[in-house]
Amino acid sequence: FDVLVTDYRMPGMSGLELAAAVRALRPDAPIVLISGYTMEDVASHGDRSLVDAFVFKPSLVDELCPTLERLLTRPLAQTR
Repeated sequence: FDVLVTDYRMPGMSGLELAAAVRALRPDAPIVLISGYTMEDVASHGDRSLVDAFVFKPSLVDELCPTLERLLTRPLAQTR
């Protein structure tokens, strides 16, 4: 995969837990976390440094497309 886009709240595992699992396998993989919660809520439940970008609902499409473009076109040296 080229990028992981995950929601913060999912059944069985949070997006931050998934990000930690992906980082163990692919430390350089870009990760985008989508959430309807505030940054403070997200930060209080895990290490937000695991994620390269946050996109907050409801402005999902307006933010997600440019975020993906930025992460997928950045030079390899700028990855984690």
